[in-house]
Amino acid sequence: MAKGVFWMNKIRIGLFIWLMFFGNLVASQELGFQPEVDLSLTHDSNIYRTTSSVDDNVLLVKPNLEYVSHYGKHAFNAMYSGNYGIYSDNDFLNYTNHNVSLNALLEHSYKVSSEFKLTYQDRIEQPGSTNALSIQVNEFTEIKRSDVSASLFYGTQQSTGQFVVTYIHSLLEYENNEQNFRDYTRDSLLGAFYYKIAPQTRVLLEGNIVKSDYKNTEITDASSKQNIYSLGIEWLVSSSASSIFKIGYQNVEYDNSQLSDLSGLAYSLDTRWRPNSYTLIQLSADRAARESAEELFGGYISTEFGFNLAHELTFKTKINLSYEHTDFDFDNSQNRNDTLQDLSVKLSYQSKQWLNIYLELKNNKRSSTLEPYEYNANIIGVGALVSFD
Repeated sequence: MAKGVFWMNKIRIGLFIWLMFFGNLVASQELGFQPEVDLSLTHDSNIYRTTSSVDDNVLLVKPNLEYVSHYGKHAFNAMYSGNYGIYSDNDFLNYTNHNVSLNALLEHSYKVSSEFKLTYQDRIEQPGSTNALSIQVNEFTEIKRSDVSASLFYGTQQSTGQFVVTYIHSLLEYENNEQNFRDYTRDSLLGAFYYKIAPQTRVLLEGNIVKSDYKNTEITDASSKQNIYSLGIEWLVSSSASSIFKIGYQNVEYDNSQLSDLSGLAYSLDTRWRPNSYTLIQLSADRAARESAEELFGGYISTEFGFNLAHELTFKTKINLSYEHTDFDFDNSQNRNDTLQDLSVKLSYQSKQWLNIYLELKNNKRSSTLEPYEYNANIIGVGALVSFD
């Protein structure tokens, strides 16, 4: 843990120094400042996401602050987003989520550019979002995560060919609820080559190596090495239509021989289409290995599909429909399979240029071959998004 704290402090210091530098930089450059806050009051029929339901009213406050600046050909971005939850009856569950990110995109020449990112998160783990059994707790599980990444680009999206290399160092720590067996440091190295086969179409070849080292291994060690190899195609017609699809092979090899290795098909899809000026359709899919939140069990494969429709009913009125479907395939002695389904409908009205009010209905449901893992939650909320110029 001492080494993890050391790296966490180093990353925090790095964020502070970069923020000071960024503040001095933007003071003399044209700055885009985009603050907003989302306020909502919701009723959640199952706050713990358990078989037996406990309901409560929750006040959610979500501020978002972003600075955008350019210095010559270089672009800089600093952002803070928060999510504060205040419960009416179960106030011991109150939480504050914080997310800070700093990004620099540097153009060194016509063909060579680089990107550097620092992110820090202090947040809760949403109940029911992992493969673990949801239980009633006195406080939600708190996570602290830091990421440092560096990317090098040779060529641009307009070039016939483009090489991209990215390195990411991640540190994840769990603060409570005896979850520190999930603490790890992770190093990822990704290489990709894009080749243009048509004016708006590129094919790609991508390889990703991920090394995860778990810190608290007294009971079990889930350290692993993951390899992902993919072929793909990227299609960008205009701002009204774009798509990227990747398909390939993945495998996860655990250092602990008692954990079952994972291997098989991997794919991802991200498609956006505007059939007209007032409708946006988004499709997504992903099949990938995930970390297990249950001790003594290795990872698992999740297969996810998503659909989102945003449609302007009138000049000021908009409706959003979204659906996400996730299948969990557990390759362990539990002989268990789960399905997550998230459905939401949101109706919003732009009453002022700076004020958007909305009504939102959600349903979160998990079905499982093991009944204790099942839950069903209905959420209804009213809110307002306030933007400041």
